[in-house]
Amino acid sequence: MSQWFNLITNARAFGILEINKQCKQQWRRIALASCWQRHSVTMKVLMLQENFSAVWRPIEANTYSDPSIF
Repeated sequence: MSQWFNLITNARAFGILEINKQCKQQWRRIALASCWQRHSVTMKVLMLQENFSAVWRPIEANTYSDPSIF
């Protein structure tokens, strides 16, 4: 299994990561892999717990206007 898949699977096990089922597999693979590989899992977990939509909306829109949220 690839690294991004393992990270997503682990996060799901904690019940904190919900993938939008309507988004394309290709989009998920690229956006999530790039995000999870660049940042520590611990920080990402905290950000997801605090505000899921605020973290992921910039990725979906492909506008990284505020890199500090990652």
